[in-house]
Parts: sequence; structure tokens; C-alpha cells
Amino acid sequence: MKAIRVILWKETRTFFRDRLRFVALILITLFFGAYFAARYGLLLLVPTALVPMLAGAYAMSQAAFYNEVTRKTLPNLLASPMSPETLLLGKSLAVFLFSYALELIGVTVCVGFSWFRLGELPTLAAVYTALVVIPIWGFVSIEFFGLIFTLVRGTVGVWLLTAPLYIAVLLSVLRPTLASKLGNVLSSLWLPPVAGLGAAALLYALMARISKDRMTRVAS
Repeated sequence: MKAIRVILWKETRTFFRDRLRFVALILITLFFGAYFAARYGLLLLVPTALVPMLAGAYAMSQAAFYNEVTRKTLPNLLASPMSPETLLLGKSLAVFLFSYALELIGVTVCVGFSWFRLGELPTLAAVYTALVVIPIWGFVSIEFFGLIFTLVRGTVGVWLLTAPLYIAVLLSVLRPTLASKLGNVLSSLWLPPVAGLGAAALLYALMARISKDRMTRVAS
């Protein structure tokens, strides 16, 4: 646990030092929260939560994982007694906490705007999906990005592996009918969160099988 706390503190400082990325994510979150609420009310509460979660997951995973590779600082971290799975888990948690904070900002803006302007409040199913289901799958995506950024050489390879997910999210955001169907799927009480927790456990098990030599070869 001490190692995890050290990683969380290190990554938090890194995120706040990257002011351009930090401010851009805040502005994106505020824009989508206000835009969706103004145009669709609470119909798009789920995409309003999904956009900042995945935007933070991708952008901050780059800062936490990929920059360590490109700047050749990852071998220094691997030289410590810390295991690869502890390192990757700590970084994933740091990215998740930051992304979840962004999501909360977006949801608060959307709900607040809809309530003051339209007198609408979200359903319990929408709140459950936005604050429970999406964060679980957000953490899964962060683990996925962490593995890709750590183990795949080259920007092209990273983009090819991550682009399909963002194309799917973009389509669901731009087309309200698809967004509504996405919300209905994710609002199921037990299957999406259980499946997400299972996927997160499988990815963590994969992290535990990665050797320091493999990570060092990719970073060198």
C-alpha cells in the first residue's frame, strides 16, 4: 500500500504540472456538460459522464504510461524493488481518480444546468449508470491503455489499438439514438458492473504476468 501511495502522489504532481493537458480536459468537460444539457436535457447524461471519463483515461494514461516510455524514465522505475503489477496498478489508480473527478464535474454541470433551465432531475438508473457503471468500465479502459502504452512500440501501433474505442464513443455521442441505447444497456443492474469488474481483474492478472525485462526492452 505504501508503494501505491507513492505512485499516486508522484502521478498527481505530474498531472498538475502538465497545465495545458489539465486545462484542456477541464474545458472539454465543462463544454460537453453544458452543451448536452442545453440541447438534450438529461437525455445524454450517460454520454456526458462517458466523454470526460474516457478523455481523462486516454490523455492521462499517455502522461502516466507513454511519457515514461518516450522519455526513457521507465527503466529507472523498473530498477526499484517495486513489481510491474504494483507500478501499473498505482498508475492506473492515479489516472482513474483524476478521470473520475472530471466525470463528476461534467455530471454536476449537466444536472445543474438541466435542473435550473428545464426543471429536470436524472433518474436513479441514469445516476447509477453515470456514477457506478461508467467508472468501472473507465478503470478497465485505463488498464487497457496502460498495457498498450507500456508494451506497444510506436505511435501508429498505439493509435490503431485505441482508435476503434474512441470512434465508437464518438458515434454514440453524436447520435442521440445510439446514446440512448447505450444508456439502456449500461443501466442493467448487475451484468455491466460484474462484467466490468471481471475484465478489470483479468487485465490485472495480465499485468502480473509482465516481466520487467519485457517492459525494459520496449522502453529502450
